[in-house]
Amino acid sequence: MVQKTVKDQSEKIIEPFKLFGNVYFIGTYAESSHIIDTGEGLIMIDTGRDNLTAILKGLETFGFTPEDVKYIINSHWHGDHTASTREMAELSGAKTLIGREDYEKAKRFFTADIIISEG
Repeated sequence: MVQKTVKDQSEKIIEPFKLFGNVYFIGTYAESSHIIDTGEGLIMIDTGRDNLTAILKGLETFGFTPEDVKYIINSHWHGDHTASTREMAELSGAKTLIGREDYEKAKRFFTADIIISEG
């Protein structure tokens, strides 16, 4: 369900929902973010660009707080996946991760705490 009506489709928030088990969707039509509840904290996958409102609403919907997010994994460097990472990391204290191949380009959005490589 759309929470607000705006001209730009990318700004429409999708009602947060549980995908399955311990995996949740929090985001917008154009920029999805997901959280995984490990039982010891949350792992967030992607933060989007200007997606912070949707993320905070989603966390609150499921009874979580920003401080519950322990890791933010960025799937790749594009701004629609990473532009809110710095701000979310500052709010939560989470460690940020990105793949080695994307690290240099991601620096314009955030500084990764952990650079991941295959293997």
